[in-house]
Amino acid sequence: KMKDTTTTNDRLKGTEKTAPVESESFGNEEGGAGHGHKMRHGLGWGKGIVSDVKRTILTHWKEEMTNLNSKVIATSFFLYFACIAPAVTFGAIYGKATNNYIGTIEMILATAWCGIVYALIGGQPMMINGGTGPVLAFSEILYKVSKSMDVPFLTLNAWIGIWVAIYMFIGAVMDLNRVIVLCTRFTDEIFSFLISLIFIINAIGSPFSDVGVIHYFDMNHKAHDAYEDQPLYSHWASALLSLIVFIGTTQVAFLLRKFKFSPFLPGQAWRNTMTDFAV
Repeated sequence: KMKDTTTTNDRLKGTEKTAPVESESFGNEEGGAGHGHKMRHGLGWGKGIVSDVKRTILTHWKEEMTNLNSKVIATSFFLYFACIAPAVTFGAIYGKATNNYIGTIEMILATAWCGIVYALIGGQPMMINGGTGPVLAFSEILYKVSKSMDVPFLTLNAWIGIWVAIYMFIGAVMDLNRVIVLCTRFTDEIFSFLISLIFIINAIGSPFSDVGVIHYFDMNHKAHDAYEDQPLYSHWASALLSLIVFIGTTQVAFLLRKFKFSPFLPGQAWRNTMTDFAV
């Protein structure tokens, strides 16, 4: 009994001694701080960059570059279309928003060289770089600000890019990315909500511009100016057709999202491909 009591006390003491150690190392374990990231302590100024380079450089893309197979080729083609499609689409929208200061050619070139450089030195070749809704909205507002301030838009845009680069460099030197584990899913969801809201409002009808399917029902809309001399032209028919295409495109996109759960096509890979392109 004395032996059992001593053993039990020793175990309790060992638990009491080791418990604080486990709680201290909890944040450093995989997933301990949340979202599967490691909450590491500051490595000192500039040491975080050195650590990331040693951990990622020549580790992600070397295997894909030296092990060419059908899966690599298929992934490369998929990423090509996944990058070129939004570049062309956003380029056309950028052209309208910035009076063709930034257009399709500029978007394709920027997406190309940014993606290549990031894939080689960024440690993540599967990252898709390109235009997004918030950046488009920011560029449109920036163009209007440049006109109101009577300053060149491209010059103002370049200086803002330089400022962001300096800010990001300071953040990298100070190893601020270690606090990313403190961000919750609310940050991602509110950002996604903003992007969705921008596109939904522009598609249905923006109250601040004449863009949107609702504005086509206005007889004085500029989209009808090219056909005003044609006696058989009806702006109601044009607006109704635009509304039908709008609703039909949305419905097809939602149906194709569920395509991977359907029994159609010979295999799951084909169904996943249809779903990916639907998104």
